[in-house]
Amino acid sequence: MRRSTLVVHLAITLAFVVSCSPQATPPPTVEDVESSVRILPAESKVPDEFLPEALPATATSLPTSVTQQPFSTPTDVLALIGTPIPENPEAIGLNNFAQLKQIGQWGRGSILGVGFTPDGNSFVAVSEMGWTIYDMNALDQPPSWVAFPKPILFDEFYFSSDGSKVKFYRSSYDAITTHILSFPYAEKITAENGAIWLEPDGVIDYNKIILNSPDGTQTLKSNLVYEYNEATFSEETSVREMYDSNRNLLYTFRDDAPYVTYSDRNGPEGCDLSVFSMCGNALMAVATTPMKALFSSDSRTFAALYDTPSLYTGIMRAYSYVRIYESASGDLLGSIGGFTKPVQDFGYSPDGKLLVVGFVDGSIILWDIANAKSIYGSGI
Repeated sequence: MRRSTLVVHLAITLAFVVSCSPQATPPPTVEDVESSVRILPAESKVPDEFLPEALPATATSLPTSVTQQPFSTPTDVLALIGTPIPENPEAIGLNNFAQLKQIGQWGRGSILGVGFTPDGNSFVAVSEMGWTIYDMNALDQPPSWVAFPKPILFDEFYFSSDGSKVKFYRSSYDAITTHILSFPYAEKITAENGAIWLEPDGVIDYNKIILNSPDGTQTLKSNLVYEYNEATFSEETSVREMYDSNRNLLYTFRDDAPYVTYSDRNGPEGCDLSVFSMCGNALMAVATTPMKALFSSDSRTFAALYDTPSLYTGIMRAYSYVRIYESASGDLLGSIGGFTKPVQDFGYSPDGKLLVVGFVDGSIILWDIANAKSIYGSGI
């Protein structure tokens, strides 16, 4: 009896292992952007003679009332040139943590937003740590980096009309937080002083968009409709429509918005706990829908950044892509990014001829809309 029971248990175990073995992932449904881009030259290395000497590893203990163990001061710290370093550093504790100052930084954060300056002479890639400024007249040269006074998490940013200020927005469930910095030096500004912000004319509220064209002749509307569709095995449908100035429907979008299936975001079915959750639609596909949209300055084209509002991925996107359309007809002019190369943000050039696109992996391209190709690329 025990032997037969053991055989049954082994059979069940082997069957489960086979069913949970890695499966081939289907190819992405959205075409990825071309990979032939130019890489900027690396920054020059700091000469060894300018690096500080190694710090001693001595440290004093925290007061006995504190139970946490102190962090010892590192013995090999890359400091900014000219930064004075104490000869006998003490351990970081409750009595001295307010004296901490930044003396070095590794990395520049992740791209949260990209955009052109109002004059079109440069474009920026902005992280929570600072912005990188690219000169349109010297794209073969390394860009300029300017650090923020302190990190800023944001959803959107906009230039003032004169290009001297940048305003950051961060939305939460109960409030909207704003920060204003000078451009290009990133100095904190406490008052707007009559600044005119170059914000789009409309409302972008999570997955609902109502956006007016600059010439006032068209209005883009998009949102998610929740109704079960057996063909797509989803409860979500992306509705995208264009109206004229008299609120008459001009057209609905003819291109399909891809769905993110269960296999796109998980392992083999049945091998993770989310399947057994209380939510009955754990295996259903979720729709991609416009989360941001912009018209070109001449209103001839518009672009939309698609993502999955039903899948929380944090501040960084995961299944996003940009599609470009002709405003008059709704014809699809191009697609950038995809499930294997998600887009974080995009912005139009002031003349409406180019898009700057920033990807989650830190790369950037300039996209020529008329010729549907990348004309510049960089990894930062």
